[in-house]
Amino acid sequence: MIWPEGKAVTILAEGRLVNLGCATGHPSFVMSNGFTNQVMAQMELWNKLTIIKTRYMCSSNIWMKSLHSCT
Repeated sequence: MIWPEGKAVTILAEGRLVNLGCATGHPSFVMSNGFTNQVMAQMELWNKLTIIKTRYMCSSNIWMKSLHSCT
């Protein structure tokens, strides 16, 4: 898809599950990898919570709600 101003986007798959639509391999393995990446990202955020709260000035209530809504 190319817009008149010259910007372009390549459509990989239709829908929300691009990782399943474009992945090779068994769908359960692909989903497992996706969920593992999400959990690892949440663990990294949790372990660096103090740094993140200082840098972005989030209160812990807002941050916890953000972590919860990511899943």
